Amino acid sequence: MIGFSMTPQLYQELFSYLDPHKKGYINLIDWKQSFGKFNHHDQCLKELKADLASTFANYDSAYKFLLSFNSGSGPVIT
Repeated sequence: MIGFSMTPQLYQELFSYLDPHKKGYINLIDWKQSFGKFNHHDQCLKELKADLASTFANYDSAYKFLLSFNSGSGPVIT
């Protein structure tokens, strides 16, 4: 949990969320139910979209910003 300001109460809430049957421990089934449907690619795309939406006023300015990274030697966004 590096990078998060986790207090004991937040750890308790997280554990409680991961332990739905309140057994006092997390087994592999609990872990898979919590994280088994996690898709790293989809999550990155959602975060990128949210960041672009909160940073730029409109699609055109975001598009121009992304085009500024094209050095001419790689693929072009069209």
